[in-house]
Amino acid sequence: KITLLRSLIGSVAGMFQRRQADFLLVDRCPITYWLSDALLALIRDQPQIKSRSYVRQGICTTSNPRFTRFFWEAPPAGLRRRWYLFAKGGGTPRWAGLNETLVDWELCGSRVKKYQDDTPGAIHWSGRMPDESYMFRPGWTFSRVGRGTLAAREILPTALFCDTSPAAIPYVLEDLPVIGFWLNTRILSYLLRAMTQSLDCREGYVQRLPIPEAMSAGEANDL
Repeated sequence: KITLLRSLIGSVAGMFQRRQADFLLVDRCPITYWLSDALLALIRDQPQIKSRSYVRQGICTTSNPRFTRFFWEAPPAGLRRRWYLFAKGGGTPRWAGLNETLVDWELCGSRVKKYQDDTPGAIHWSGRMPDESYMFRPGWTFSRVGRGTLAAREILPTALFCDTSPAAIPYVLEDLPVIGFWLNTRILSYLLRAMTQSLDCREGYVQRLPIPEAMSAGEANDL
């Protein structure tokens, strides 16, 4: 019986054979048995996105109707003083888009932070926001609810990002183009769907995706 089953592997669609040790070499050991050898080597051997960028969910205001506006609702005099561009989720456009929302961030978001401090039972505001050293920096944001599609949009250095639109902020500005390039490839969307249990683009999974440093033409063709 065992000999018969082994003889069918590779000749019957939907049947795969993998050594358990293959998964132990991958971060968090996802059982992605259907991936090709080349794709498995990609997530096993190449550096992860988190090695070159800070990947984090954005600002959770806990009350968007109170602290966010469309850009046509805010007075022009308040732009860049009280109201700042606020990247939110809501679709899968690549490279640019979804820049119609503003957030009240006057005095480093003092109103948002005070509101959360005054809310009974709420966690401290520092647990709902990215590190302030990575705010107002260029990077790439993506909709958390992306239905399995990873689509990155550029964040302007004058903008902030929402908790439903996590971001990858490069440690070094020179890495901005290459991170955006790889985030918008179909390969990373496919690998994300293989590694996560849902169709959401959670920052914890995105930061573990590979970002190849160098790849030969043969290796690229194998993918």
